[in-house]
Amino acid sequence: MKIIALEESFWYEKLATEGSTVSHVRVKSAVAADWQRKLVDFTEYRLPDMDRNGVDMQVLSLASPGIQVQPDPDIAVADARTANDFLADIIKEHPQRFAGLAAIPLQDPPKAAAELRRAIELGLCGALVNDHTLGHYLDEPQYARSGKPCRTLASRSTSIPTPSPPTTGRSCRDTRRWTRRCGVGPHGPAAMRCG
Repeated sequence: MKIIALEESFWYEKLATEGSTVSHVRVKSAVAADWQRKLVDFTEYRLPDMDRNGVDMQVLSLASPGIQVQPDPDIAVADARTANDFLADIIKEHPQRFAGLAAIPLQDPPKAAAELRRAIELGLCGALVNDHTLGHYLDEPQYARSGKPCRTLASRSTSIPTPSPPTTGRSCRDTRRWTRRCGVGPHGPAAMRCG
């Protein structure tokens, strides 16, 4: 039986957007340093750890909150492209060990759909969408108005709950309702299509 680990985080230090799992989780500094060292690694720690634990493949995705915390849409678009190119290169180096989910710049829905199409052409399986982008959720009008681009996103996306900004008054439950309605995420058949 082949064991595939999903949503395995990585970080790319050349992104303009600052932030990774390490930056928004309260842990001891030694633990944070260890996480940070491992988030940017693919061969020194990750592959031996996979071998020790019997994991055949990891499906990699940019660490939460990723580019979705970037307030400048142009920087988010550029960072998504950079992260996805980097991830595609890592996968080409180890195609039997790694697959990937794209980062998409939801700050600009049409460009997010275009980047998802491009990422699929690079060989990525789909996209991972964190719960919200700067406090905006996928069931809001700016995403619905985008029509076809958002249907493109829904066909190749999975959504994971992340903490809501305190000012929104929204919860992870709101995104779960959207993912069920759209047939994506862990509740729908389009959660991910690799291979």
